[in-house]
Amino acid sequence: MSSSLAPFAGEMLDSSMCSELIARKILESDMACAMVDALGVIVGAGHGLCAILPEAVGQTVDGLFQIEATQLFATRAPVYGMYVNATGELVPVALQVLFYIPEMGGAALVALTDGAAFRAAETRRFEQAPYTVLRVAGGVIRFANHEALRMLGSAQQPLSGRPLVAFFEANEHAVIGEYLALCEQGQRTAPLDVCLDGPDNLPSRHVRLHLMPDIAPSGQILGVLVVIQLAAVEHVRDEIRKIMIRPTSMPDGAVNPPQGSWRVCFGLIVKKLQQLIEFDHAIFGIYSDDVRLFRAVAIEGGSSSAAPPVDQLWPSRWMDLPESMAPWLAAGETFIPDIRIFAEHEDGLRGTDITRQYLDYGIVSSVTLPMKGYKGAISSSLTLCSRQAGRYGAAELALLQELDLEPVLLRFEERLRREHDTVAGQLRNKLATSQNLANTALEIVTDIARHFRWDYVGLFRVNRHTQQFQLVQQYAATEPLRLPPSYEQSMAAGMLARTLRAEKVLVVDEIDSPDCEQYEYIAAGRSLRSAMCIPLRLNRRARWVINVESTSARAFRGPDRDEIMKMVALIEEGLTQRLLAEMKDALLHTSEQGVVVVGLDGVILEMNEVAGKLLGTSVLTPADGDAPVLISRYASGNHPETADILEGRTTQAGRRIELQGDDGVVRAVLATRRELESTFDTAIWLFTDIEKLDWSRDLRFLRTVVSDVAQQTRAPLTLASTLARQLPRLAGHAQPGSDQAPSALVSMTERLIAEIGKADITFERLAEGLSIREVPKRFEERIDLVKCLAQLVKSLPERDQSRVENNWPARPVSVSGDAGRLSYAFRSIIGFLLRRASGDERHLVVWLDDDPQQVTLRLGLSERTMEADATDPPGPRDALWQASRTAMSDASLSLDVITEVIAAHGGQITRQPACWADQQASPPWRMFDITLPRLPEAGDLK
Repeated sequence: MSSSLAPFAGEMLDSSMCSELIARKILESDMACAMVDALGVIVGAGHGLCAILPEAVGQTVDGLFQIEATQLFATRAPVYGMYVNATGELVPVALQVLFYIPEMGGAALVALTDGAAFRAAETRRFEQAPYTVLRVAGGVIRFANHEALRMLGSAQQPLSGRPLVAFFEANEHAVIGEYLALCEQGQRTAPLDVCLDGPDNLPSRHVRLHLMPDIAPSGQILGVLVVIQLAAVEHVRDEIRKIMIRPTSMPDGAVNPPQGSWRVCFGLIVKKLQQLIEFDHAIFGIYSDDVRLFRAVAIEGGSSSAAPPVDQLWPSRWMDLPESMAPWLAAGETFIPDIRIFAEHEDGLRGTDITRQYLDYGIVSSVTLPMKGYKGAISSSLTLCSRQAGRYGAAELALLQELDLEPVLLRFEERLRREHDTVAGQLRNKLATSQNLANTALEIVTDIARHFRWDYVGLFRVNRHTQQFQLVQQYAATEPLRLPPSYEQSMAAGMLARTLRAEKVLVVDEIDSPDCEQYEYIAAGRSLRSAMCIPLRLNRRARWVINVESTSARAFRGPDRDEIMKMVALIEEGLTQRLLAEMKDALLHTSEQGVVVVGLDGVILEMNEVAGKLLGTSVLTPADGDAPVLISRYASGNHPETADILEGRTTQAGRRIELQGDDGVVRAVLATRRELESTFDTAIWLFTDIEKLDWSRDLRFLRTVVSDVAQQTRAPLTLASTLARQLPRLAGHAQPGSDQAPSALVSMTERLIAEIGKADITFERLAEGLSIREVPKRFEERIDLVKCLAQLVKSLPERDQSRVENNWPARPVSVSGDAGRLSYAFRSIIGFLLRRASGDERHLVVWLDDDPQQVTLRLGLSERTMEADATDPPGPRDALWQASRTAMSDASLSLDVITEVIAAHGGQITRQPACWADQQASPPWRMFDITLPRLPEAGDLK
């Protein structure tokens, strides 16, 4: 006994009776139960019953459940009945007496078992069925599944509650009503072929009705189950529609069919066609734009035979069609009762590859359903073939047309053509993302060969260094077609060489045929019938050649050539992307500058290791997500201008800024910003570490100065050393006790002093350069330029004095200034010009002219003394290169110091040539003109 009823144990009279109090307590529970009086009237209902039938109280069990009261009270066993739910559908139910209630004059407490849950489960099964299923009671539809709604109704006009016969032609109503009545009586009926009443202006559809009693568990008939099946053509058409739209029709129930699944769909559709038309095999093929070429792309076997391999029935290539084929396809009578007779009367068809393939396989009759593509021309077709003559005629063609196959097959054609683009895109992506290009090359040649069903594809590298074509990777359909892995072919001859020279695609339609160009084709010991070579370019230069070969003649024709060229273009694009990626990676990681890639909003996208060190971070690719890193974040607070530069509020080329890295260190850099093309929304920051730049420039300056000074002073010092070694020998010839030194000893000493003095010009220039820059003129005094120049020339070694042509007046020519500073300037120029005019036969011209206002001094080389300029110093034109030029200038001439001296004395200096070209290693000047203000002489006053 339930614990909730334990307090009322005394109210239980025996196992078959209880008090009214107990009965009403049970009614208050969730149990589906009712209190029924002796007349069969429901006088009380539990919560569970009220949920099913809210109006149950006051009704009789006979009227509500179709169960008589006497039958219910006569047994304690379940009594079966049925009730009508809210939709008007009959639902099975079982009533069972739990207890009698003596206090209520023979009333009873009755439990109800509802069959609604079982009907709901059955309804879900009907919804999943691929057929039209209805529940009909009294001739009225009480339930319709999804397929029934699609066939008979619409969302605006539901089916439930409408008579079944309303959907059929009027002359069918009586027979349908008769069949329903028989079925509701429990009799089996035969399938009924009737016509659905179609909408206006549309033909009626023939269907077959399958009727069966809707039996409850007790054997009661709840109504009729009606299954509607489209008849014949309509049924096949509907099945084809299901294949195309329902993923459950695909193998393994794949929701997203894999690439090429259109071929699977084609196979399923062909099997459905067998229900209408007998055939030995079905061919789906495509045409070239001018309908002069045909290619079979899918073949399925019929009921009487398995389909042969595609290459057995149709070669894997485009086949010629006669010019008359396009009009025949467009005429509308595309059936051939006997192809032998047809070929005899059709111009150009007799003896063609297609006719020969048909007859070789025993095909003598066919029917073709042509499809027009988006261009309005015949683009593809479905052909059913039979070995039986006269098998096909106008009726079979009409039947194919009635199936509405054209949109289906056009979709297959679209997917087929899309496969080319898909494969090409995959090849490009493989190149762009591959970790191993050698393996990727093998994948590419394999994919190309299998996609086009070609027998051999080889990739050859153009090695211009060895003048050989080197085999990189290959695919061969059979082992005899494979070349040795180390195979090479000379670039002097062969089809590969001809392709490289022509820089275009070359095709041999039939190898060894005298009727077509062979392009020096080399078979390499293999038996092949046609070949094609395609140059593969990188940076507009052929770097590889794709060699394609086939065992069939004329294999490379029609759209295949266009498609392979599209693929090659995408492969070249992929190679270019890969090259650019490799170059970018190399430049980023080898550059001595810090490189930071940012968006135009300043968010850091990527940086190299040098930039990472300058910014004090090891994260080279900051996440551009919830917390993007801005370049301006690294602006040092001690240098306000840095933030303005990094945020674009001021100029951004060659600016000195200060960066404070994540490590807290402040670094001074030279910063330059470059924006890429606006489409990319990207800019690049270039950072040069100033500390390293100054150190490198100083080091280059010192190295160049030392080298140049050594070259300038080595010859004079070597000669001075030689003269010094001769002094002891000459001193030995001197007379003892004599005050007079031998003339030879005097001459030697003078020469020694001159050579050392010439070498000292260079050291003087370097040693005095800084002080002269600070004070280019120390005092004012009268200076005789004639006397100053004569002393300078005389201080030179004799070998240099003889190379100087003097052209100055015998009288004094005076200027005002610092004699030491002017002597420094003249001596530096003369020393520089003497080095430029190396060789005893070359001359330095010193020409002095004066007028009442100014003095003009010209120091230069005669035209015959000019020598070729030195070669360009190695290295890029960067700051280090400029430091080298500056050092060379300071060591050889110090022109900027000389210019300051002349300017301080009120004069000017010009040089020829005027410019120092970048490609010249040393200063090229060969003539200097110096003008100075002239002081009047005593004779001038007279």
